[in-house]
Amino acid sequence: MASESAHARLTDRTGLTFKELSSLANALPEGLTLEEPSGLKNGEVWLIESAQIGYIWHVVDAFSGQKHTEGPICDIVKMVKVFPNFGIKDRKVFASAVMQLIEISPPKILLPCHGALIKSPELADQIRNLILELG
Repeated sequence: MASESAHARLTDRTGLTFKELSSLANALPEGLTLEEPSGLKNGEVWLIESAQIGYIWHVVDAFSGQKHTEGPICDIVKMVKVFPNFGIKDRKVFASAVMQLIEISPPKILLPCHGALIKSPELADQIRNLILELG
C-alpha cells in the first residue's frame, strides 16, 4: 500500500503495484486515521491516533525530534531540514492542510521517524510556527 502520489515512483523503482490507502484506512480500528497532507510530493502518510491523553501524530519525514537527548523524549519539534525542498510540492497547500489538521486534531505527542519522540503542551503551537516559517 502507498499513497496515490507515491504509486508511480514506487512502481518505477520496484516494479511492484500498490493498493490504495483507502483499503487500509477502512480497516483501521476506531481512533486511528490516515492523513496524506495535500501539497506534498514525497507521498508521506501520517497516522493520527486519538488517545486518552489527546492526539498522537505518527509522521514520516516532515518533522523530527532532537537527535541527542538524555532519553527517548524531548519537548521541541523541528522540521527536517531537507523536507521543504524535497518533500513539499506546494508550500501554501501543505501549510493549509497541516493547519486544518492542527485545528481538528491538535497533537500532544509526535512520533517522528527521525529523532526522539516529542511530548509538549505547546506541540501544536510549535508545529503551527514551523508551518508559518515556510512562507
